[in-house]
Amino acid sequence: MDNPIGYGFRLVRAPDGLSPISVPIATAASFDVYGGAANVILRPGDPVYRLADGGVGLAAGAESSGGTATTPTGIVANVGPYWNAVTGRMELAQGLPSDVAWGTNMQRQSKLSYWPLEGCVFEIDADENDTAATLAAYQALIGQNCDHILCGTSGESYAKPRLDISGHAATGTLVWNIVGISNYFLNDPAEHYFKLLVKANLIAAPPFTTTGV
Repeated sequence: MDNPIGYGFRLVRAPDGLSPISVPIATAASFDVYGGAANVILRPGDPVYRLADGGVGLAAGAESSGGTATTPTGIVANVGPYWNAVTGRMELAQGLPSDVAWGTNMQRQSKLSYWPLEGCVFEIDADENDTAATLAAYQALIGQNCDHILCGTSGESYAKPRLDISGHAATGTLVWNIVGISNYFLNDPAEHYFKLLVKANLIAAPPFTTTGV
């Protein structure tokens, strides 16, 4: 049996005193996977990057145009209530849907909070088990760098971030550095979704842009 999939990036360690940062989300914001799922629901564990309007967008992975991941600013920690135009009220859910139109009514504004990447370590699932199929092979990846990849395909509702281990390299221009192996008790190196520990090499910084690196 494959290792059970844990959603997205899971915080393992953060600097003392670090708290999630709350940001507004633009009206009618859409979250899309390049060449894959459109209008996904943004969930805790998704990588995001800061936009010029002060909000955040879904940080593309190595599936994006040119195979280059967008430099992230953080990982979604929590999602606030959003305006449901059908029920006519603010509703709290486990994720923030795309295309929530709150217009100019600030009481209906969508918000979320994210963990800033500086000093944090996250657990993340490997996207496949061909690059490494033994514990020794995974141990050899420690110190290597990878991009993430968004695996949500057309028609799916979520981005499904995972670590693109097939693209591992010594170069520090990739977003994530592998710092260890999770002690998750069901980890089986021969199965899919082996769990690794990563920290960020690249972190988006002002001036914020809407493009990748």
